[in-house]
Amino acid sequence: MDELLFDQLKLVSWDCIILEGASEQEEELMKNVLSTLHSIGLKNKIDAKILFIAGDVEKINQFENNNPYVTVIRVVEEVNDSYQYAISTLAHLPIIIDELVNE
Repeated sequence: MDELLFDQLKLVSWDCIILEGASEQEEELMKNVLSTLHSIGLKNKIDAKILFIAGDVEKINQFENNNPYVTVIRVVEEVNDSYQYAISTLAHLPIIIDELVNE
């Protein structure tokens, strides 16, 4: 990972949440996201501004509506164009991180 990107990423607070209705694939991807971010030295924070969320679409939408100042990254089986940020494979993680840091 680019050192400048990593330095910027260290300043971002993030966490992972699995809501009711998440598929096994989404839960597994979430574990991999958590493991990957920890493996590069990043720690999740309870009051995070960026949240990776898996679960039922309605529950995620409700969560987003109730938390307008949080950036939500949907962990989904299939990426949909209507989602601003979403990943369906671990390969999407660097792209999403780059988009968020350079936003």
